[in-house]
Amino acid sequence: MANITITPTGTSFGGTDTVTAARLNEARNPTAALDTGTIVNADVSATANITGSKLANTSVPFEKLDDVINDATMATATNTTLATSESIKAYVDEYAIKYSGETGTISATATYVDWDLSAFVGTNRAMVVLELWNASSGASIMLRPNGSAFEPRDTDSTAGYGASGLVCDTGNVGGTAVVVTDESGIIEIKKAGTGTQTVNYKIQSYQKIA
Repeated sequence: MANITITPTGTSFGGTDTVTAARLNEARNPTAALDTGTIVNADVSATANITGSKLANTSVPFEKLDDVINDATMATATNTTLATSESIKAYVDEYAIKYSGETGTISATATYVDWDLSAFVGTNRAMVVLELWNASSGASIMLRPNGSAFEPRDTDSTAGYGASGLVCDTGNVGGTAVVVTDESGIIEIKKAGTGTQTVNYKIQSYQKIA
C-alpha cells in the first residue's frame, strides 16, 4: 500500500481511510504526494500531472501501453500512435540508403538486355547509383528500368538522351548513373552501335523503395 506524506501535518489518515478530495482538504494539503509504495487497482485522473519525477522503466511494460506499435514495416502507423525503438530501427535499416561497393564487369549489346542486380540490392524495387568505366573503345552505355519502352537517342556524342547514360572509353573513362530496378531487382543495359562492349561497374549505393 502506498504511503502518503502530508505536509504540513493535518488530519491523519487511518489504515483503511479512503483518499478523497475532502479528506485531503481536511489534511490542509490537496497536493499530497505519494512518497513510497505502490498504488494497486487505482485509476489516475485524466487531468493528473506527473511532475518532478518519472515512471520507472519497469513500472509500465510495453503490453500495458495503448496505441504503441511494434511494426517493422510501419504499415500500421497513424498520426496518433507511438512506435517502439526496435520497429523504428528495423524500418530505417530496411529503407535507408546503403553503401555497396560491389564491383565487376558487364557486357552491353546494341539491344537492351536484362542486368540482374538482385544479389546486391535485393529482390525489390531499388534506386541504384553506379559507376561504369573503361571499354575497349569509346561507347555510349545506356540504362533504363526493366520493362521501360522508351528508346534513347544513342549516338556516342549524345549518350543517355532519354535514359541514364554515359560514355565509356579506355583509360578509365566513364561516369555515374542513377537508375531504378523493377520489383525483382533488374534493370536493362545497352550500347550504341553494333557489337558487344564489356565495361567495369561499381555499385556505389542503393535504397529500397517501399
